[in-house]
Amino acid sequence: MTIIERSIVIPAPTPIVWATLTDTGRYSSWNPFISEFTGNLRPGAKVRLRINPPGGRAMSFAPTVTALDDGRRLEWLGHLGIPGIFDGRHSFTLEAIDADSTRITQAERFTGCLVPFTGGLLRRTAAGFQAMNEAMATEAVARFVAHQQRHSLQDRVWRRPRGRAQKTHRGSGPHAVVVSRWSGGPTSQASRRRRATAPATSGTTA
Repeated sequence: MTIIERSIVIPAPTPIVWATLTDTGRYSSWNPFISEFTGNLRPGAKVRLRINPPGGRAMSFAPTVTALDDGRRLEWLGHLGIPGIFDGRHSFTLEAIDADSTRITQAERFTGCLVPFTGGLLRRTAAGFQAMNEAMATEAVARFVAHQQRHSLQDRVWRRPRGRAQKTHRGSGPHAVVVSRWSGGPTSQASRRRRATAPATSGTTA
């Protein structure tokens, strides 16, 4: 048995790192190691993925998802050919360091009679883990920044001074007219300032 393990601390909250990891449909846009992933992430489901080990040829597998602990752990089991020849149990484990940082550990346990003869493949796989971890960190941080910017914008909009409609009644009886005027907002406040500072004009002309 051989185990490969690579970890990285990502400066982003665990839910965002988990969302990045499990958004498999976007792997092709950022993931240099697992370039394609199709299928549902649920225990017992068979998925299809294509890996690109650095310096090696691309390979396709159809592993089975064996564990899905929301926000904590994802695992699948794959085989190269017949089970028992070259099996790999691939896992991702997330650990919250604090509110805004997460350690993710990507590991794979290889078993089978061919494992002792695949040293080169295992070294390239380890390099692929590292490349994926670093790319995942970049993607997760970008998502975190975008998330913060959206919330900051929403907060500014929420805190912006609100105006209110004032109603003025003109006339009486059946000919009464109700006039609505928006006041209290930035635009109406600026208009009032302009009117207050505008020079007085005479009602007659020469």
